[in-house]
Amino acid sequence: MNASTYAHPEALVNTAWIVQHVNDPEVRIIESNEDVSLYDTGHIPGAVHVDWHKDLNDQTIRDYLDPEEFAALASQIGITQETALVFYGDKSNWWACYTLWVFALFGHKDLRILDGGRDKWIAEGRPVTKDKPTYPQTKYPVPAERDDHTIRAFFDDTLAHSKARKPLIDVRSPAEFKGEITYPAEYPQRARFVVGMFRGQRMSCGKWQPTTTAHSNPERNSKGFMRKISAIRRTATQSFTAGSANVRVTPGSY
Repeated sequence: MNASTYAHPEALVNTAWIVQHVNDPEVRIIESNEDVSLYDTGHIPGAVHVDWHKDLNDQTIRDYLDPEEFAALASQIGITQETALVFYGDKSNWWACYTLWVFALFGHKDLRILDGGRDKWIAEGRPVTKDKPTYPQTKYPVPAERDDHTIRAFFDDTLAHSKARKPLIDVRSPAEFKGEITYPAEYPQRARFVVGMFRGQRMSCGKWQPTTTAHSNPERNSKGFMRKISAIRRTATQSFTAGSANVRVTPGSY
């Protein structure tokens, strides 16, 4: 199994790929939803659940879990540093991509996303189960201190990038992009505090590509889209690829 994330040819996998690898011991399927109750209603057989709120975030301060907690989580779901991880979830893989990103932040290499996410799997009539799998616990090594600058752009990075007129990609909804609202309209008040913004504005030099069309579009060839994003990446130091660990985002927008 190729453990190189950043050049992995299968960063975006389809449902047929999942069927072929659902029992592969070198692959772990991870469901992560905005609606954390969905996993219990039925999930891909063999998939484990990672709760983006409880499992990935520090419960005291506004930050991600620390390296020791990450190693404990990885050990609990029975993975090693060589395990290929495939993430999927609701809302066009929004929080699945968030979970993938956190795993990338702590240095896990082989990270992939299911094209179409949970909705596509169910729409195709693929099997789901309420059975929760159990895997032997591993001893995932505690990562070194995370290097945020590897995949994360901060304010100064983004400002310089914008002034240089280099590509920036805005993945918000049409109304958010236009500044009409400051949070996704379909989200409850609780989630608005987490994912919303303080001002209805957008960055200059930004290209608009909402998450609902950035991937999982049945009329878009996934590999073609990935090639298009790769072309942007060659000219930009910050880029967003839905479903790839090669992601740099700007913290502070929430």
